Amino acid sequence: MRILFLGSSNDTGNWVAPTQKKHVIAGQRLEADLDEPVEWVVKGIWPTPELPGKVAAWIDEARPDVIYLNTGSYWFLYRSVPNRVKRLLNRVGGEAVGDAAARVAKSERWAYNPVFRGLRKVLQETIGGDTYFTTQQVIDRMSECIRVAVRDEGTVVVVKGPHGKARLSARKRAFERDERERLKLHHALEDLCAQLHATYDGVGEGGVRDQPAYQRGTTVGDGLHANEVRHAHEAEMLYQGIRRGLEVSGRLPASREPAARAARTIS
Repeated sequence: MRILFLGSSNDTGNWVAPTQKKHVIAGQRLEADLDEPVEWVVKGIWPTPELPGKVAAWIDEARPDVIYLNTGSYWFLYRSVPNRVKRLLNRVGGEAVGDAAARVAKSERWAYNPVFRGLRKVLQETIGGDTYFTTQQVIDRMSECIRVAVRDEGTVVVVKGPHGKARLSARKRAFERDERERLKLHHALEDLCAQLHATYDGVGEGGVRDQPAYQRGTTVGDGLHANEVRHAHEAEMLYQGIRRGLEVSGRLPASREPAARAARTIS
């Protein structure tokens, strides 16, 4: 079975050993369930206007049996200080100045620097940050990608909805604001998947919990990318999502595990 996994830089980068990556861990369980090898084609996605075209090209090239499309919450919830600095500098020094400053701030050399990370935290509390995309932009691009993915009726399509911030990681007002935006995207993707008969793997209102995957001790040195602890946690999410898609399509029999576990979505 070939799975086209449309994930993030956590999945395409070298932040952890290959054997510790979520798709490798999930793949071992799927191979046992299917009694056949599982081949992964892993791509990192970013919701620009070009993304649907890229997804179509990847599908044509890979010809997958399963497409797993991940929705990044940080696309529209994470407020980046470099993004805010870039916007402010663009006003006074032009785009070249703002772009140069953003590149420096996002480079690995500075991302791992404790002094810079401290400064970034101070700036986050003072000038704040800007998101990469609006919620509506993500809805529009992901909707296009889902429509592209379901064109072949023989392909199992699983869409992972957005997770939210842990309650311990956000102030109450910020959490409530972000949760409204997350639910707006969640409902839009859930409704579209129902219309197009794709498997949607997400949580609705009240589904965001304080989970270890989004707390301290789950990132590498830059404080952003997932370490082996978070990959292990998210491997369960990935496995359950694909497993459910295969069950719905009839590729696998319904799980004999308790229904609560088989149907749950960790997000």
